[in-house]
Amino acid sequence: MRYLFCEDSKGGFVFWKKVNELLLNSYFEVVESAGGRGELPKLFAKYLTQYEAGDTIMIAIDRIPKSEGILADLL
Repeated sequence: MRYLFCEDSKGGFVFWKKVNELLLNSYFEVVESAGGRGELPKLFAKYLTQYEAGDTIMIAIDRIPKSEGILADLL
């Protein structure tokens, strides 16, 4: 499976959803918004049991100070 998780629930999510659809020909099979930075670890954990070797995971985040260390929160 190919997953695209977006921390943003508004413009960023709409942007990445359209990029996936129009430019990537729906490469990512699962495209979901976490609804905010604090919710991203919960979304990540929701799919954790479904991941298999060879899966692709992309996480789209804003480049803002509060996003510092976001990947550490997921690991």
